[in-house]
Amino acid sequence: MADSKLSALNPATSLNLGDLLLLTQAGSSLKIDVQTFALKMPSRIIVNEASESPASGALATNLLVSKVSSTSGVVNYTLASGTHGMEKQIVASSISGGGTCVVTVTSGAGVATITFNAVGDSVSLKNIDGLWYVFANNSVVIA
Repeated sequence: MADSKLSALNPATSLNLGDLLLLTQAGSSLKIDVQTFALKMPSRIIVNEASESPASGALATNLLVSKVSSTSGVVNYTLASGTHGMEKQIVASSISGGGTCVVTVTSGAGVATITFNAVGDSVSLKNIDGLWYVFANNSVVIA
């Protein structure tokens, strides 16, 4: 491969855990893969602060915050398996008319469903070795 200036390289349009990054450390050029880089960070980086408010169905694992809502009856959501280090916060932003939101968690550690019955009900989860763990909750029912 010919030598190129970093500024002359094409920009990446996506990022995968096995991709390599160039790291300059103490004057030396080194390589590191994305997964190792993310795991070795001294503090948490929020990659995408955007949130979502789906009407029902799958919650995005690549967004930190999902807002669930129901105006009546049960609205069902799912949280798919994630990868180590992911964090997820789910909050009930609108519950009325006796509505309830139920999130079915795939690959949960001690959690299969999370039920939201009132505005402000919330849960924070962290993925450790492919399993979702509940780290904090406010008034949700965990089963």
